[in-house]
Amino acid sequence: MASIFGAVLAGALAVWMLLGAAGLPVGEFVLGGRARVLAGRKRAVAAGAAVLALFAGFCVLCAGGGIPGALPAGLARGFCLFFAVCLTVGVLFPLCSKSAKERMVMTPACVLAAACFWITALGG
Repeated sequence: MASIFGAVLAGALAVWMLLGAAGLPVGEFVLGGRARVLAGRKRAVAAGAAVLALFAGFCVLCAGGGIPGALPAGLARGFCLFFAVCLTVGVLFPLCSKSAKERMVMTPACVLAAACFWITALGG
């Protein structure tokens, strides 16, 4: 169950980042929250983050058994553990953001995603 919830959170993050990369006014919630609409370089970063989030969602589903045989079990768990560590450290970024919107939305989302990835990576 944690793997499915983690994949949904990763997918939602990917969609949110793609919206920012497309120039929609969601910049206050991502990447520091300084601009309402992301500038050129930050749009590229948002697009890359979206791809990475989709891959993380794929890995957590594989590790949780949601997509059997797509990745070897050890590799899927390894990626899931890697993303769990990244998300745990990554909680600090929105938590320290100057944007109240980013702190209010992205910090809890990162904490929930990190918990899902840890539970899945550790075999829950």
